[in-house]
Amino acid sequence: MTVKERLIGLLNYVEELARLAGQPNKGNWVEKAKCALSHGHSIEKVANAACHGILSWWGNEFDMCKEWIEAFETVRGDPDERIQQVADSGLSYVRDRYESALNQERTEETYGRP
Repeated sequence: MTVKERLIGLLNYVEELARLAGQPNKGNWVEKAKCALSHGHSIEKVANAACHGILSWWGNEFDMCKEWIEAFETVRGDPDERIQQVADSGLSYVRDRYESALNQERTEETYGRP
């Protein structure tokens, strides 16, 4: 395989995962995720690709996390076990982030913002 072919393969790989950025209950995300899984991407990589949509938001972080929890819980009901596993992986990440955000908010309410 030539260097050019390897680079094209890498770009296709990145592009396929980049299409998954965003809440999993929007549009045709589940179909895209199934396609990525069928092309050999791991459960964790697919869940992480969705979570790249969490990089920016407005308002409280815990409110944003609640929306993501609801989004992953929605797709958790998909009949495809792989999508259920992706949802579980995404939920684990978002719930950890939610707890961290709540703790930060409590600290700021008690001691003020740094």
